[in-house]
Amino acid sequence: MDKRAVPHAGRRLAIVPPGGRCYRPGFIIAATLVAGYLASLVKYGSEHDMPPRPPERIAPPVVVINDSLAWFDWGSIQDYVYVYGGNSVNMLVGLFHHGFSIVFAFIYIMIAEKYPKIRLWHGAFYGIIITILMHYVFIPLWGAGPALWNLPWTEHVSELWGGIIWGFVIEMAYVFMRYYMTGAVDNRQAPRRKRE
Repeated sequence: MDKRAVPHAGRRLAIVPPGGRCYRPGFIIAATLVAGYLASLVKYGSEHDMPPRPPERIAPPVVVINDSLAWFDWGSIQDYVYVYGGNSVNMLVGLFHHGFSIVFAFIYIMIAEKYPKIRLWHGAFYGIIITILMHYVFIPLWGAGPALWNLPWTEHVSELWGGIIWGFVIEMAYVFMRYYMTGAVDNRQAPRRKRE
């Protein structure tokens, strides 16, 4: 096989789609986990400083998890609590938030590898799009929250700001991991060669 035909051939496993771009599974997995987890923590933090909903309303992940547990007859969300430092922590809400963020970081990274325009405004555009889809379309359709026009303005501000910084953190982690693992900040640059 001609090594010029496939970038990185002979050095690492590479997946080359029809467009000729080279995806390295190790990079994709590492960048997804780092970007998704960090972005999830940042989103949690933004909701602490700017609570998105009134205290009497149940958070959408709790509603979705409770509905799913009831459907499978696996008990309630209160059955999945652990204690850390004397505080009760609901593990399913955390797993839901982290899992959601990791899945959407994976989608972002895969799209960014093929279509770099998704990186508009350093990931903020992606964060806004996902916020609109989740909080203004899917959550009301699921019945986990009110319709767009019934939300208080504070929720709009909190969710949009949280989505913007969430997308920005995914982009920052993506660029860092790409540079750290390949020596290039995006897939249009040639990766650095290892010294022989």
